[in-house]
Amino acid sequence: MKIKFFAKKNCSPCDFFYTAFQRKFKEGKFEKIVAQDNDEALMIVGKYKTRSFPFLVINDNTVISTADLQTLIFAIKNT
Repeated sequence: MKIKFFAKKNCSPCDFFYTAFQRKFKEGKFEKIVAQDNDEALMIVGKYKTRSFPFLVINDNTVISTADLQTLIFAIKNT
């Protein structure tokens, strides 16, 4: 399974969720991708048809939105 965690540079919610996400998943099981500026962020959200950061993409086709990401992180056990 390929998991990508998308975040935006200087985004407090992104940092919070990423820290929680790291506690649940071992290193190497996911990749963090950070949008460095607004143009890059707009390109990324347009590609994945989401509206906000942070979000997950699983196997390049399943998008987990911010609201669902929160539920996922706090509902699963550490892996």
